[in-house]
Amino acid sequence: MQKAIKLFLKENTTFDLVFLDGSVKRYDILSLADKFPQLNELKNRKLFLKGRLFGWSGVYWNSELDISAETVYYDGLDVTNEYDNAKISNMVLGYTIKEKRLEKELAQMELAYKSGIDQSDLSKIERGSLNPSVKVLNKIADGLDSNLKFSFETANFNASNLVKDKKYMRIQGEELAYKTKKPVGVFVLTWRRVRDGIYSEEDKNTYLAVDKWFKENLPEPPFYGDNNDNPQGATTWFKTNNSRIMVEHIKPLLDLLDKYNVPYEIAYSDNPGKIIYEDEYQVGVIDYDKIEG
Repeated sequence: MQKAIKLFLKENTTFDLVFLDGSVKRYDILSLADKFPQLNELKNRKLFLKGRLFGWSGVYWNSELDISAETVYYDGLDVTNEYDNAKISNMVLGYTIKEKRLEKELAQMELAYKSGIDQSDLSKIERGSLNPSVKVLNKIADGLDSNLKFSFETANFNASNLVKDKKYMRIQGEELAYKTKKPVGVFVLTWRRVRDGIYSEEDKNTYLAVDKWFKENLPEPPFYGDNNDNPQGATTWFKTNNSRIMVEHIKPLLDLLDKYNVPYEIAYSDNPGKIIYEDEYQVGVIDYDKIEG
């Protein structure tokens, strides 16, 4: 499985994908239009520019318009030489650190504290915009309690075998929830901007429409209750094998977060905690140390 880590939307209907192995492939999505006529919709520049990576598995516009990273990797034009090698290495490094952090279920703030570095620096490293020293990389490795090996020639991680397919996914921000002290989910992240009057009236209505759809179409976990008080401090995770329709409907919220420069991430886990609720689409979990008895 080839894992895409960065998307660059180019001219017309062309984009570049950076992969975890350091290669960059260019692809024109309209090359598939004869087989999939609906892709002609991406001639609309405004729609095309809404493309984003879906995890690491491909590029996503909506439920009818997407392409797998595998297709781009094997059929795309290799343009690695057009990019600065150091910048690509930083992207790979940042992605690897972020994935390992999520695997450990650590918020960015938590890892920064454990590593003894500023969160702002860690954020830049994960985004690939800061080239850290070997000393800083070793601090991060210690914070991750990891035996990852660094190449002192490239100051890079050995990235193989770090990203795995997971059963559950959660779209979350860097801000922590008051009760659980864990990263808030996409709905709370968006709601806080509505509550604080940051979103425009139009954007507020977009949030309300998405929230209404989920309340009407997905069961509400009972631990939220009428007052949304969540006494057990539970978090909800989507089932990855049944998450496509949810992601399609959440997309407007992600567009708003991008519009207002609010950072978020897609976390994956096989074991996010003790499952206390489950339905067709999601599970609710609590930390194992919160289980009584």
